[in-house]
Amino acid sequence: MTENADQMAPDASPGEVSKKAGVRRVNNMPMYILGGVLLSFVLVMALVAADRAAKQNAPADGPKEKAGNTSMFAKEIAGDKTGGLIEPASPLKVPDMPTGPASAPLEIARPSNPDAPPAPPANPGNPGQPVNDDEAQRIRMAKMQMFGEAVKAKTTVRVDAPRSNGSAPGGPSTYTGTPQTRDEMLNRIAAVQQQIDAQRSNDPTAAYQARLAQIR
Repeated sequence: MTENADQMAPDASPGEVSKKAGVRRVNNMPMYILGGVLLSFVLVMALVAADRAAKQNAPADGPKEKAGNTSMFAKEIAGDKTGGLIEPASPLKVPDMPTGPASAPLEIARPSNPDAPPAPPANPGNPGQPVNDDEAQRIRMAKMQMFGEAVKAKTTVRVDAPRSNGSAPGGPSTYTGTPQTRDEMLNRIAAVQQQIDAQRSNDPTAAYQARLAQIR
């Protein structure tokens, strides 16, 4: 009401506009700046894409061709041989072998008797004595000991008398030792003869008598 009253006052001029009244304009400068930046970015991208497309579509550089005529090419191939004839190559030279004093022939050691067995290796300290092999010496001593025991042992021959029909199978034999006298030998021979006769006969009484005589 106060503002309206002031404007309607007789002293107020109707052509003057109050500072508080009117329309304010918008500042468009930031919008212009942002649009310029975007336009510059799009322009740079377009230039880069065009450059790449030009490089891809460009033809590949091939080997450089050397210009010339037929005479130059023929001279490069044939060289100085223009007459049409090729000279034969010079033969190879054989190098001279060194001529020195003839070397002595190699000596081959041969045994005096080829059929003889090989000799044992010699002792380096004493060439005349063979090498002392501990294992061979031990085997030799063991064989000598076994031979001595066999010579000193008594010679015994075990005779298994044939069993009669009445004797049990697997039973011990009566004659296991060597007869010492002539009578004992004759008795054993007679007993063996009786056993043979008893086995040949089928009479159980005779077999029983032979077995009884053997036991006695």
